[in-house]
Amino acid sequence: MRKIILILVVCILYLNSFGQINREEYTFLAEEIPAETTTIHTNTNLLLAGEFLYYNVACLIKDKQTYSTISKIAYVELVGANETVIFKNKIKTDNSSAHGDFFIPTTIKTGHYKLISYTNWSKNNLTDSFGEVDLFIINPYSTEAQAVDDSEVQQNISKIIKADTLQLTKKQSISNNQLILNKSNFGKREKVSIEIEKGTLKKSNINSLSVRKVDFISTTHPDIQKTFQEDKASTYYLPELRGEIISGRLESTSDLKLGNITVYLSFPGENNIFKSTTTNTNGKFYFIVNENYNNAIINLQIEDKQDENFKIILDNKSFSHYNHLHFTDLKLEPNIKDWLEKESIFHQIENAYFSVKTDSILPVKSNISFYQPLETTFELDDYTRFKTVKETFTEIVKTAYISNKGSEHFFKVPDLININFNLDLNYLDPIILVDGLRILDNEMILNYSAYNIKNIQTVTGQYVYQSNIYNGIISFETLKNDFRLENKADFVRNIEFKNALLNKMYFQPDYSKDNNLIRIPDYRVQLLWIPDLKRNDEKKIDFYTSDVTGYYEVVLKSILPTGETEVKTTTFQVN
Repeated sequence: MRKIILILVVCILYLNSFGQINREEYTFLAEEIPAETTTIHTNTNLLLAGEFLYYNVACLIKDKQTYSTISKIAYVELVGANETVIFKNKIKTDNSSAHGDFFIPTTIKTGHYKLISYTNWSKNNLTDSFGEVDLFIINPYSTEAQAVDDSEVQQNISKIIKADTLQLTKKQSISNNQLILNKSNFGKREKVSIEIEKGTLKKSNINSLSVRKVDFISTTHPDIQKTFQEDKASTYYLPELRGEIISGRLESTSDLKLGNITVYLSFPGENNIFKSTTTNTNGKFYFIVNENYNNAIINLQIEDKQDENFKIILDNKSFSHYNHLHFTDLKLEPNIKDWLEKESIFHQIENAYFSVKTDSILPVKSNISFYQPLETTFELDDYTRFKTVKETFTEIVKTAYISNKGSEHFFKVPDLININFNLDLNYLDPIILVDGLRILDNEMILNYSAYNIKNIQTVTGQYVYQSNIYNGIISFETLKNDFRLENKADFVRNIEFKNALLNKMYFQPDYSKDNNLIRIPDYRVQLLWIPDLKRNDEKKIDFYTSDVTGYYEVVLKSILPTGETEVKTTTFQVN
């Protein structure tokens, strides 16, 4: 316990000045924090454009044969040849694991790809900095294939061919007594029950369960042995121990001092987040975000009388080990044509009915404003509405008022109960927020229509937030949560920001209850995907077959603390 506290204290000390660190600082931290790595598994390694890829990630302590709880965020990328990134997912870890999915678009080229996983901390490793899986993707809607420019691997070719049906059929007939099916042959849209033998799911393992159609298609992939020069990093990354790290720096265009400048971060909208921090002497700043958010745009701005003389620059957290990934050309044999046509039709039909088969996003905990529960709330619909914000404060908001000095207007939140307390601080301004955005120009909200405001919250008295003191808080929530700030030079920036994936409950039809589904085609080839099978799930798991006949394989994958994988399978047939 004392060591964990020490690790947190050391990281916090570094975060007070850096989001990224140099080699000497990394070496010091690495003595206290063990190296981390990840491993990743998927539901299949052969996919067609138009279907979903499902994956499961485990975080491990490198060389320690145990799971890692260091990082709270993991990253997953689908990467093609020549460092082409198809997608990048950000996922929160829970008990050393994380999972997600990705829809393979019809814009992708047929070829050999890599699915990689890593954490901010694992990127510092010279070896085992990431986990990887080979994926082979076919786009039946395009004749364009991915080109591999690497001359050292051009002679290596991966092939997708039609396999020996008889040999695979014999293999599929082998059952596993730890995965018990209620029978071995089923009809279309019939319920299947799987019982997992007690003791199969170890508490210490990370488990996933997949049920997918077995196609008599084989992928041959050469084992490429290629040497590469190890990276000599100049920048190292801090572990995201408490949440996602957003860091950056200020630059001055007029040789101004960069230290002790307030920087604000907002995730605007309905479930908004507001944070502030101050820069160190080098202009560096950081934020730790452990709240839930689903924002496409974040806002960064600074508070300084000469703010127009500063630039906000975010740190680059990109993956830098793409040169460690090796790709091959992918050749499709002519004998897979019939299979390919049939599968692509299945996916097209499924996608046509996607709107009635959508996955459910699991509810997330709403963010609590940093000042709660100190606020007084005025719901404007409870009163006679007024046109302007100024009239609203005069007639409705009794805990605050608006004053003016010449043409300038000021919001005031008087603390009438403690009126003689800290009189010397009464000159300070309150924090003004609209939908989580910090308002530094009062005219912006004064000129805003009060008819668009849902409620106004106030907090009286001096309020210490981070390293600053404010004379109260006034927070506006708009009806549509759509208030936005425009970019101003480089000191107010709206930045596109990818949110962490939200957990889902994957769609499963229940033909015993939902009569509406009976009329809808069902051409699923992935019948079941449970990415986080728990020990208490050692019970009967029910699901339904689809309209697609053939062999199906039940695959239980367990990622051990060593990083090794145990695989248990059984099969059944749909006639």
